[in-house]
Amino acid sequence: MRAFNIVAAATIGHILEFYDFTIYAVFSVKIGELFFPNSSPLIQILSSLGIFAVGFLMRPLGGLIFGHIGDKLGRRTALTVSVVIMAAATFLIGLMPDYQTIGILAPILLILCRLVQGICVGGEGAGASIFIMEHLNKIKLGLIGGIVNAALTLGILLAIVTGIVLNNIFGVESSAWRYAFILGGVLGIAGLYIRLKVEETPAFEKILSENKVVELPIKAALKTNLKNVIFTIALGAITSTAAYSVMTFLNIFLHKIVGYDTNTALYYSAFANLSLVILLPLMGVFSDRFGYGKTMAYSCVLMMLFSIPIYQMIASGVMITTLFGILTLSTLVAMNYAPLYPVMINLFPPEQRYSGIAFSLNIGIAIFGGTSTMVCLYLVEKTQIIYAGAFFLDGVCALFLTTLYLTKKDKFKKYFFPRKIKNLEFLINTENRQSSL
Repeated sequence: MRAFNIVAAATIGHILEFYDFTIYAVFSVKIGELFFPNSSPLIQILSSLGIFAVGFLMRPLGGLIFGHIGDKLGRRTALTVSVVIMAAATFLIGLMPDYQTIGILAPILLILCRLVQGICVGGEGAGASIFIMEHLNKIKLGLIGGIVNAALTLGILLAIVTGIVLNNIFGVESSAWRYAFILGGVLGIAGLYIRLKVEETPAFEKILSENKVVELPIKAALKTNLKNVIFTIALGAITSTAAYSVMTFLNIFLHKIVGYDTNTALYYSAFANLSLVILLPLMGVFSDRFGYGKTMAYSCVLMMLFSIPIYQMIASGVMITTLFGILTLSTLVAMNYAPLYPVMINLFPPEQRYSGIAFSLNIGIAIFGGTSTMVCLYLVEKTQIIYAGAFFLDGVCALFLTTLYLTKKDKFKKYFFPRKIKNLEFLINTENRQSSL
């Protein structure tokens, strides 16, 4: 029962926060029309996605703020505060007047709410994974990482399903999108209740008992673990770029580029995210056997080899081919994404872990993941090549592999130039392991 409560506290809050954050992307076309009404359709969607990216750009600041809270006051405190503020910002977006009502003030207020959402999400992803792994460090970490990321994806899937239901009931031209935001705000109360019911992690309690609390954890991380900070930035870049190729870009790609209607694009997006929910724990188990860093590295190689034909399949217009392309992309994304937190958990000692991971990871997410949908859409528009979004994904994969070589050269050589194949075994006690790569 204790393990269930811990997993529920982290993952249910995770689901709600990423529902709140993603429901904006689901209704980005409608929001663009209402808050940027005097622009062309392309400028409307790019402006709306730009505000979506603004939320991501605040994630490093959120990582600093909530990482500091998590390392100084506790993991549970950081996660509880983040879910409350996130819910409030989402609720306010649902009530916000549009451009026709209050003019230029409308997009300004929208940006402010997105800034607040970005700050909260910056502390959520890393915090939830640290919270679970520090509590349940005798369980296979790949499985835990897969479950945490599946929860994130489930929140995104819930946002997509909400969009489908509201569009079917009220139609795409109505103001039903507001109900989705109001619902997200109300659901935040459930996340608060669950998180108040669980205790602090043993690792943080040990920090307190041994008086190891650091005055400025991020300063300590930058001073003593700079290579791991750089490597974690690269981890954030590749995992977010890959994940958001399924979670956000796919919906817009199918609707705006391929030409499907809103609901058909959402159905395909729902299939893609449901596939991720199922595949992430499975790939987590796979990474427990094959190796965390090795699984991520090989997923990058496979994405570089097959991203272009995958996008061609998705854009084929033939349902079975499109579904197969989406399933293939989801599989490679899950292979890349599931081992993320097991790779990171021991890059930083417990007293600087929340700050080190949350800040570094969110820099990569902000620069690459947060802008990926906008950049991919721009590449397609400018090149008139329907699969041009794959170029960005391939470039980030190459960047990650280069960073892996420069910061973890011994691991890179071991992954790609092994002298002999060994049956790898992993220690799973997070207090004793030196590296989870």
